Amino acid sequence: MSYKRYELGFNLIELMIVVAISSIIAMVAIPAYQDSVIKGKRTEGQAALVNMANRIEKYFYDNNSYVGATATGLMGSSATESGYYQLQISVATATAYTLQAQPAGNFDDAYCQTLTLDHSGTKGVAGGATKPASECW
Repeated sequence: MSYKRYELGFNLIELMIVVAISSIIAMVAIPAYQDSVIKGKRTEGQAALVNMANRIEKYFYDNNSYVGATATGLMGSSATESGYYQLQISVATATAYTLQAQPAGNFDDAYCQTLTLDHSGTKGVAGGATKPASECW
C-alpha cells in the first residue's frame, strides 16, 4: 500500500510568479488607462471650442465682424462644463479670431497643453505641447 502525499495551497515560487505576471500587466494597463482618461477629458475641451466657434460664426453672420464677440456674453462661463478647461477668445481683426482651451484645476494634459481653434477651422496646440495637433484633436 502506497501513500500519496497531497499538498494543498501554493508554494513561494508559484506565488512569486503570479506577483511578477500581475506586475507586468499592471505596468502596461495603468498608463494605458490614464491616457484614456486624459483623452476623455480632452474631448470636453474640443467640444467646448467647436461650440464656441459655432456661436462666434453666428455672431459674425449677424454683425459681419468678429469684433465685439467677446463682449456679448458668447462665452457664458469661461470654464468648460466639468471645469477641466478654461476658455479664452482673442479677436485679432474683424475677420479673424483664435479660441483657446487651457487645462484648469487639477487636470494637467502634459502632452497637448492648450488646444486652439481659429476662424478658418485650423485646429492646433500651444503652450509647450509635446504631441502634434493631429494627435491632440
